[in-house]
Amino acid sequence: MPAHAVVEPSDNFVFAKSRDNIKLSKPLCAPLGYAMSQFPVGDTQDSFVRVAEKKEFDGTFTYVTLATYAPGKAQAAMADMAKAVSGCKGGFTAKGDKASNAYESVTPETTGTAPTPGADESLAFRAMTKYQSDTHTVRTQATRHGDTIAVYFAVDGNAFMQSRSGDAKVFPAVVKSQEKKLN
Repeated sequence: MPAHAVVEPSDNFVFAKSRDNIKLSKPLCAPLGYAMSQFPVGDTQDSFVRVAEKKEFDGTFTYVTLATYAPGKAQAAMADMAKAVSGCKGGFTAKGDKASNAYESVTPETTGTAPTPGADESLAFRAMTKYQSDTHTVRTQATRHGDTIAVYFAVDGNAFMQSRSGDAKVFPAVVKSQEKKLN
């Protein structure tokens, strides 16, 4: 990934210190709230998070959460995410330690996920949120490779900081590079 720097996420931008600290307006939406807060979905054995940003920084970040599961648990986590995408279309609110995110809508996406080459399963969705009077689109992709799930979450941090609308997209090069490692 020569065009991207991959680092550990900064504590300055942590939404919640643990999944237990995230309160959701709709329990069905928990998998989406966790995925968009850089936490693994479902019951994991191990997980870690990294963040990718372009070396020629444009304000967009793609967070990558990798998690391993006991046999069958990754499939269950993907099924829960799929149910949440269809059941949370009308939006939901996630409250963390320092902030609250009200997602107005959740919409499934198919771009780049039909299915991801080499993955056993994949899904993608976008969520709309407002900050002050600006609308922000954040995007999430998830892939399952056996008992491992990779979640890619994109947000345009500069749009929030500059008080303008944002339309973040997951970095395709980051997905391609990570997926090669999982195949």
